[in-house]
Amino acid sequence: MCAIRYSHCSRDNGWSEQGGYMRAKQTKLEKQFGDPTRLKSVIFRNISVYVNGYTTPSASELRELVVSHGGKYRTYYTRSTVTHIIASRLPTSKINRLTDQKLVTADWITESIKAKRLLPWQQFQLYPGHLGGSGQQQLRISRISSTSQKFEQQSAEQDPCTMSGNEDPNE
Repeated sequence: MCAIRYSHCSRDNGWSEQGGYMRAKQTKLEKQFGDPTRLKSVIFRNISVYVNGYTTPSASELRELVVSHGGKYRTYYTRSTVTHIIASRLPTSKINRLTDQKLVTADWITESIKAKRLLPWQQFQLYPGHLGGSGQQQLRISRISSTSQKFEQQSAEQDPCTMSGNEDPNE
């Protein structure tokens, strides 16, 4: 029988702690899907994927492919454990929140397996302008005006009372 203090109970599987249920569930799923006897290669070693939404191949097929080639499949997204997000499309709000994540198509998985090596994820970016995983946000600089436009603007802004169009400004 367990002691009264549940945190010391060896049979509670960590459920008595804050967030214990979810941790226990994730651990169970990882053990269930991470069977090393089905390992075909280690192409995706140190890679942890999360599939978001509808993809071709399906999420269950991608899970099988990733795990059988040495990677980890995450049923739930956490920024700290997921290295790549696989999707067909994402809403703009989600893209904006995932600025530091690598967003790729399912082709990255299938083509890497065909090539028998891990292909660069950048070739399979879901949105090529997205700089996920670079650790830096993209700095966007837009040109305000050209030199001639700036000169015309400065000339037009000068006080018309102090200078007429015929006067030499150097006098």
